[in-house]
Amino acid sequence: MHPPHESAKASGLPRRAVALGGAAACLAPGATPAKKPPWRWLASDYAPIAIRQGPDAGQGYGQRMLDEVLWPALAEHDHELTFVSSARLEAELRDQPATCAVLLRKTPKRAETWLYSVPMIRHLPVGLVVRAAELRNLRDLINARGEISLARYLDRGHVVGVVGNRANGAGIDGLLEQRPQQRRSIVITDANRATMAMVQRQHDLSATLAYSFEVTYFNRQKARSETGQAALTWLAIAEQSDTLLAHAVCGRSPAGQAHIDAINALLRRSGVRERLQTLYETWLDEPERKRLAALRQQMGSKFFEE
Repeated sequence: MHPPHESAKASGLPRRAVALGGAAACLAPGATPAKKPPWRWLASDYAPIAIRQGPDAGQGYGQRMLDEVLWPALAEHDHELTFVSSARLEAELRDQPATCAVLLRKTPKRAETWLYSVPMIRHLPVGLVVRAAELRNLRDLINARGEISLARYLDRGHVVGVVGNRANGAGIDGLLEQRPQQRRSIVITDANRATMAMVQRQHDLSATLAYSFEVTYFNRQKARSETGQAALTWLAIAEQSDTLLAHAVCGRSPAGQAHIDAINALLRRSGVRERLQTLYETWLDEPERKRLAALRQQMGSKFFEE
């Protein structure tokens, strides 16, 4: 059974963000601009990309991108954020094609049913998450740059968790497609935390794929609530690309195309993607931010291009 939907109002997200569309009606006495249809957005509870509950609720960088950048600029609509599993997200983008989501990767299969915006941000890839105590058994799989060979790790028979239906990049996804019996996809709403907890407790998974900041956030939250739990550590993967691009997506329909056109117009404004990039990089550590800054300087205006 899929988890129930939860609107932005019910999940504790800032009410002003949901009500921004009504603000235009108050700009001048007697002036009531025609309202456009409500705009529904989907997300999974993958902290700290999106955080549905707890002391950091609403502060995920994906939520802040909506609340602080996209929704205020698209204020002619009322906006609502609904939390769903990744499987439900894919189904709703197919069956209710006026809905949209942010920070998803482009793949040929997805492009058959989704419409993509221009890139929103350039981000660092996922890595392999293992118990820190297991590192001593993996030294021979790690190269001089500190990257682990996923192919050689799989050769040892390990089962690797995948967060929902996340597209992790051709290098990683290609390896796992060749070994479906060693790929375990968890599609519940908070799948990133669930897979890391399974690795921590040595329950069905030897390792999982996650972003470095997801591991940092998970370890921090666990340290607050649980004692004696095994720490997790993150390893870059040798077969992965240096960086990837994330997009907004909408269902393939006339309404979805209108939404994508509006998003693209916004993203092409000066400074908008820079602001989104900053919100993402807030969760990175200093070496990661420096790495992206150096790449930005090297690539110049092509930093946000495919």
